[in-house]
Amino acid sequence: MTQSQSIRQRDTITLAKQGEPELLETFLNYKLKPKGISARVRKKQRHLLVLLEGIEVCPNEEQMMKLLRQIASKLDPKKVEKIRVCGQQKGDDIPNWLQIIETGESTAAQGDLKGWLDSVKITPSLLSQTEGDPNSDAQTGQRFLRFHLGAEDTALLAVNAVKEVLSVSGEKILPVPDVASSVLGLHNWRGEMLWVVDLNDLLGFSALWEIENIAANINVIVLQVEQQEIGIAVRQVETIEQHDWQKLQPPEGLFPPHILSYAQGYLTEASSIILDATALVKAFNQNGR
Repeated sequence: MTQSQSIRQRDTITLAKQGEPELLETFLNYKLKPKGISARVRKKQRHLLVLLEGIEVCPNEEQMMKLLRQIASKLDPKKVEKIRVCGQQKGDDIPNWLQIIETGESTAAQGDLKGWLDSVKITPSLLSQTEGDPNSDAQTGQRFLRFHLGAEDTALLAVNAVKEVLSVSGEKILPVPDVASSVLGLHNWRGEMLWVVDLNDLLGFSALWEIENIAANINVIVLQVEQQEIGIAVRQVETIEQHDWQKLQPPEGLFPPHILSYAQGYLTEASSIILDATALVKAFNQNGR
């Protein structure tokens, strides 16, 4: 090996340890393409964003996370703080699984959508697509979207009522006079005017503007019920989970009256309230405008 080749090799190793996305993407595709998986890597500040896409089935979460943790252990934590990883089958609109790896640590936490999925399509077809088995969801449960509610709590919504998740600047929501306090205004969504409602305010919690700078980005969950869409603004969207719907407990006696009418029930295994998308849309139609 010549001196110039040795220098180039050292430079390549240095760049790889700093999380150079093109180098990591090339390495991942070298390892994974024979298995029918393609990789895309992007870097935002000190965060790496990794999308793994299977041609025929969703990449195996356990196997992929083992590989990515090995890579994380080699990275300079001063240059890369986190690796956000998602896996999906080609053609799906949203990842089947999401994980976050803290560099230098061996454990991974569930990933959040905020900050790296600016606009995500969620379709009901995902309820029957897991590892290429069309019957798997019927066997293991239903998919739910988890998001922040109030200052410290979280809640769940069934994915089949969620059409899209947006990251929206509060400045792009047009205030409308003479509407309920929970209505933030109108947002231009796909050329249509979408009503945006502060879910915190609607359910009796502190309004978003009291706990969050909504002039910056907020998450808006677009609900579709009977061909009608509204956007519910929340502080943060976290992840997609799967739970057994049959374990849902009735909401009566578990929640105060101002929340009870919007609750489908409570899932003990998820320690979360399940909100009723139909009730939210109905309440907006009756009281919002």
